[in-house]
Amino acid sequence: MNLDNIRKEIDETDKEMFKLFERRMKLAGEVAASKLETGDCIYKPDREKAVIERFKSGAPDNMKWYYEAFIRKVMLISREYQYSIISESAENSIYGETNGSSEITLSFSYKYGWPDNIVVAIGDTGAAVTDFKKDGDIYTITLHNIESQKLKALLTLIECESDGSVYVS
Repeated sequence: MNLDNIRKEIDETDKEMFKLFERRMKLAGEVAASKLETGDCIYKPDREKAVIERFKSGAPDNMKWYYEAFIRKVMLISREYQYSIISESAENSIYGETNGSSEITLSFSYKYGWPDNIVVAIGDTGAAVTDFKKDGDIYTITLHNIESQKLKALLTLIECESDGSVYVS
């Protein structure tokens, strides 16, 4: 097969992948709507790990790492989309605009010990963490350069998984 034919097949594959991506995002939106009704959290590390392991086990050895990288990115995009849906639906919540501030501090207590899923979500936002403290049961995180929509998504996660109120300053 020559290069032109290979590229045509890649283009066709990309079209099929786009249709599947649209379908997956529609389903992710339905998951967000369900979780909005039940108050359930978006990020489910055990579920994500199980999905990765289940499908990675069927991949050829030389493709396992690539599959894992691919599916992790798809799940990240799905989480961000779900957080944005929940953020848009939230009424009378703690969300506000960042008012152009380049730094914001979040304080919360966490009900499961170390907030590894929140740390992952912070990494997903692309914000820079300039301070991270734990005093007793209270975590205080200072972020730099976080977009308003990504902050709303992060707050949704923290609000869902914290023991009490989330304080923003």
